[in-house]
Order: sequence, then structure tokens, then C-alpha cells
Amino acid sequence: MPLQVKRVAAVVFLNAIALASAAAEVRAAGEKTLRWKFTKGEKAQYQMTQEMVMVMSVAGQKIQTKMTQVIDANWFVESVDDDGTAEMTQTMERVRMKMGGAPGADIDYDSDAAEPPKGLVADMIVPVFKAMVKKPFQMKMSARGQVTDVKPPEGMVEALKAPALAQMGDMFSDENLKQMMGGSGLVFPVEPVKEGTAWQETMELKNAVIGTSKITKDYTYLGEEERDGRPLEKIDAKVETKFGGQENAQAKVEITDQESEGTLLFDDQAGRLVDAKVTTKMKMKVTAMGMEILQDITTTVTNTWVPPGKTPSSEEPKAKTPKNAAPKVKTPVKKK
Repeated sequence: MPLQVKRVAAVVFLNAIALASAAAEVRAAGEKTLRWKFTKGEKAQYQMTQEMVMVMSVAGQKIQTKMTQVIDANWFVESVDDDGTAEMTQTMERVRMKMGGAPGADIDYDSDAAEPPKGLVADMIVPVFKAMVKKPFQMKMSARGQVTDVKPPEGMVEALKAPALAQMGDMFSDENLKQMMGGSGLVFPVEPVKEGTAWQETMELKNAVIGTSKITKDYTYLGEEERDGRPLEKIDAKVETKFGGQENAQAKVEITDQESEGTLLFDDQAGRLVDAKVTTKMKMKVTAMGMEILQDITTTVTNTWVPPGKTPSSEEPKAKTPKNAAPKVKTPVKKK
């Protein structure tokens, strides 16, 4: 496979990763107005785990890649307006990522490690994490969950324009970073909800390599569910992705099939997300440099609140090398 095609495939894979990542007021019988609650000086920890399996078919070959990524994030509320809008920072404190399967794509990364990994994929991924880890994003978040006034850390956008990341186009442009941060949370409708109430949120990401991706999130309120003796609000979640604006893109991406399912649990009394799990399955056809690449991607993302006094799970992410991956060649040891 030509190097440029490999890079395009890597960009599509990384884009999948990127696409990859409330208190209630009773108004009427069976109705609640779901809202986030913030307190000045409040700190919150979340751990997000993303597991992805991708089967890529190109030039008659099938290559399976497995990836697991774990992000430990901290929220800090600096102030809260009268309407409940918080000025806050969100910081990725630690990132771990393991990937294996495709030749030359193995990576075992830990932002806390002394030395970063090397290789084609590492050269693309490590600078991204290095520019983001332990560097707070400033933003405002309303009681409905709408994120505005996103300010990336100083120097981040410039760092992500490094030559090693040029083939990724404008995936990490200032506007895309704001869209990703603003569209990554749970936004509630203005009106009260009752069992069966549905609402929708959308965001767009632009990239010179693969065009514009439009992500639509559909939510449905399912009522209360008890966990550990505490009532939580249960919300069904589905995600749909569409590609467009590819007239001048380096690669044409066509989604041939997709489905998703997910559940979010929200603590009505505390005004916070407690747990979320969303699984998406997507089949794509990527055309680049006169070659056709078929991709079958399954992604599961979980986001879990870590109670005060507890530390995020330190369990190592697992990404076992698939059976059909290229075997590693051992260098024979010469006997003296």
C-alpha cells in the first residue's frame, strides 16, 4: 500500500476516534426539567474509555486493528452565574492508548511515561496528545449543558500545525477543537421531559482530507432507574454520522451502513452525568489515490464519573494483536 494511502487511511481512522469522544425540576405529573448543577470551586473527575475494532480491506487484503484508549479528565468550576452557567476548565490529566494489528501501526502510549513510542502512527498521535495533556481548556457551560466560549490552551493550535501533522489537514483547527469540546457533552432540551420525550443535537467537523462530517445525536428520556439505592435518570442515545463537502477533499468517504445504541445515566439530584455507554457500528468505503478501501468499524465509548476521594482506574488498556495480523519476526541470536 502506498505511503500516502496509508496516511489517508490513518486520518480516517483517527477521525473515527475523534467522532469517536443534570438536576431535575418537577413541573407536572411525570415531567422534569433536566439541568446540570454547578458550584464554585467544585471539582469532578471522569474517566473515558474508548474501544475500537476496525477491519480494513484493501488490495485484496484484510487487516484487523484493535485500539483501546483511556482518558482521565478533571473539571474545575471557577464561577457560576445567576442563571446557572459555569465558567470552568476541563483538563486531560492522563491519556493511555494501545493499538495493534496493522503492520507498523502498533503503539503503546502513556502520557505519564518517560519516553514516547516511535513509528508512523506514533508520529501522528503523540504530538496531538502532547499538545493537550495537562493543559486546561477554558469554557462556559450552561445549566442545559451547552458549551460556549471555548478557549484552547495557549499554543495548542500552533503546536497541532506541526509538519508531522500536515497530512491530517485541519482536523485539529481552532474551530474544530471548539466544536469537539462543545459537542461532546449532554445537552438537555429547554422544555420539561417525560418518559418518551425525544430531542436532538448536531455538530460539524471540517477536514481538508475527508471533507465535512456531520454528527447527529438523538436522545430519548426513558424514566428513572435505581443504582446503589439512588434514583438516576435514564436516557437512550443514538449517534449518526454523515459526510459531505468532499468535492475538493483528498479522499471520498461513503458510509454504506451504520447503527448505534447507548444509555446515559444522569443524577437528577446532584446535577451530573454518572455513567454513559454508546456503541456504534459503521461500514465505510474510502476512495483515495485511485484505490478503494473498505472499513468496518465498531466503537464503544464509556464515560464514568469518579466519586471524590477515589482515583480513576489504573488498569492498563488492552489491545491484543489480532490473529490475522502480520507476524512479528524475531531476530535470531548468533551464538558465539
